[in-house]
Amino acid sequence: MLRLCGRGSRIINPNFKLHRWASRFISMEPKSPRDSYVEVELPFQTFPDLAQGYINQFGRIRFGLVLEKLDVVAGAIGYLHVAGINILEPGGARENGEVTVQSKGDEPCTIVTASCDNINVMGPLNAKQDLVISGHVVSVGRSSMDCFISLRVKPTQQVLLDATFTMVALDKVTRKSREVPRLKISTPEEESQFRDAEEKKKKRIADATQELSLTEPTSQELKIIHQLIYISRHDPTKVDPEKKCVQMKQTARQSLLVMHPQQKNIHNKIFGGYLMRIGFEQAWASAVLFSGQYPVIKSIHKQHFIVPVEIGSICSFNSVVTYSDDYSIQVEVITQVESHKAGPTIATRAFLTFSFQEKLQKAVLPLFYDEAMKYIEAKRRMSRNQ
Repeated sequence: MLRLCGRGSRIINPNFKLHRWASRFISMEPKSPRDSYVEVELPFQTFPDLAQGYINQFGRIRFGLVLEKLDVVAGAIGYLHVAGINILEPGGARENGEVTVQSKGDEPCTIVTASCDNINVMGPLNAKQDLVISGHVVSVGRSSMDCFISLRVKPTQQVLLDATFTMVALDKVTRKSREVPRLKISTPEEESQFRDAEEKKKKRIADATQELSLTEPTSQELKIIHQLIYISRHDPTKVDPEKKCVQMKQTARQSLLVMHPQQKNIHNKIFGGYLMRIGFEQAWASAVLFSGQYPVIKSIHKQHFIVPVEIGSICSFNSVVTYSDDYSIQVEVITQVESHKAGPTIATRAFLTFSFQEKLQKAVLPLFYDEAMKYIEAKRRMSRNQ
């Protein structure tokens, strides 16, 4: 089921048609967060047949499919804020609860996903519950919009997941950034959400300045690097006698996929949510092979969309375990567009943290300096998000 709510909590009519003037004029009048509010229901309990399309072999919800829906909702939020138009197909409000995206051909600009910052999972996703994904714009820049999205249990409103997507408006012809309407704050709740969004933005900027590409490792981290590389080359058993040490390069996995037109978005590029799903499933499979247990996703850090992926591209999904402790690991996933002429181009990059019920029997060890940098950065990210 689909509900798009804007000013006055309006519900989009199933026969809604986009007026032609929308492609010629965008009002720059400040918009309220309520104007961009989107709500999508996943009524698994009410419609068990819908749940069958979302569960894995363990009877649990496929988290990658949820990531696809989050990206759909983020795009819908962006278009509502910029132009007040609905890109979610009105026919999507069908009994099976599915949500689809359509292009009317005259969207006034292009809204793209720039990044998704810290998807935090607070509770298990149950296929026997009715779930609701909702969100709206909480902060804007000149051409960017921060969209806060949450996933809740419908009856209790328990929050199971929250995320912040950064969407950017581009001119359809020139592909240059396009200014978006300012945000009009009118309630204490909106003010609180705006302050939280600004604090998160400052934290993102501060965290970016601490990346090892910009700052050198601390003296303590240099000691860790020296010990890890020396031990991994000479006597890995000294790291932890109770664990089997695995060199980082031995955890690397790769899969190749052709990008088919069935996975396109309304801009005739490959849908970002699809890339998120495949990347997640690559990371999840790597976590299974490393741990021998069922991995539970705890968070996704910095899902960046660097370049658009064209239909027909061949993409490689590359994963590696970059850090491990007793009950969790971090996996880096890089999606590359492969070309026999130009070589690989990085399209997306993400860092995923998984947790486990039982103590891990393996520890990952870097063998080279660049692997040690990955290890230290992963350790920093996990420390910041504890």
